[in-house]
Amino acid sequence: MKKLRSLSPFSLIVLAIWFLAMSSFGIWDIFNENYFMTITMAFGSFIAGATSEGGGAVAFPVMTLLFKIAPETARDFSLLIQSFGMTAASLVIIRKQIPIVKKAVIYSSLGAILGNIIAFNYLTSIFSPAALKIFFCSFWMAFAFVLIKVKWQNKTLRNTKVKSSRKNLLFLFGIGTLGGMISALTGSGLDIMTFALLTLYFNICEKVATPTSVILMAVNSITCVLLKQQSFGGIDLKAFEYMLVCVPVVIFGAPLGSIFIKNKGRKFITAFLLTTISIQFITALIVIPLTTNLILLSLATLVFGLTLFQLLSNNSKDSILPHNKKTNIFQANYPLK
Repeated sequence: MKKLRSLSPFSLIVLAIWFLAMSSFGIWDIFNENYFMTITMAFGSFIAGATSEGGGAVAFPVMTLLFKIAPETARDFSLLIQSFGMTAASLVIIRKQIPIVKKAVIYSSLGAILGNIIAFNYLTSIFSPAALKIFFCSFWMAFAFVLIKVKWQNKTLRNTKVKSSRKNLLFLFGIGTLGGMISALTGSGLDIMTFALLTLYFNICEKVATPTSVILMAVNSITCVLLKQQSFGGIDLKAFEYMLVCVPVVIFGAPLGSIFIKNKGRKFITAFLLTTISIQFITALIVIPLTTNLILLSLATLVFGLTLFQLLSNNSKDSILPHNKKTNIFQANYPLK
């Protein structure tokens, strides 16, 4: 009950509007055909709020690999549902004054808009459905390998902010652009790209990088939905149906995830991420009929991801706080910076 009382009023407002809309149009029967998505997102939204993964990082592989739903529909659904769930989680983060990197939210979001437009204009027609699935899972697996390496090195992440240099802001914008391109293809990507930059390059603590990535994905999901609907062919109608059966679970699941993870240690967060990413990748290898081209794409994506994340890790900023300095990242000296 204590956790429920701490939820943002946004969740209750959205739930009331959703209930009135479902009743007014008499479309409760859509649950009969689409209930499997309600169950999926009950878990997916919790993971989204608790980690740097957006809800789309769970929805996209489950929809495309297990339920054989078209990647375009899965992407549109992911963006739609994150607009609700991640926004609900973001409002809880802001309301409870959980520290975030404000500069990352601003500059990575601006870069992501550019990336969204590039991808919607030029990239969405290049990848086949199977190629998108392989690309998605392979790219996330590359990040998992880097997480494992950082954990083995026992690298201490103590920072809670990014210095306002031109180079740093350009890095945030550039990674935001790349992440925005991936998000426009698969429904998520900006969150993990910025999370990687913050933790591997800027040495930002995971407990600050994670809520930052949640807010970033909320902002970019809304941006992607508006761009797609207004300028790039509109949102798939089936994605709207899936969204309607998932709204009542994601608006509570994501905030509960953000509350759940607040007091967890970095080892727990890392293990949680590694488990979900590994399951996605293994499932893709089992379910997708692999061809030579798909295998080469997977290997190329792994190499690209590993190289990128390794470069970030090897060239990390030298602004780590001294080891003898005790720092509590949830103290008021860094609220929402």
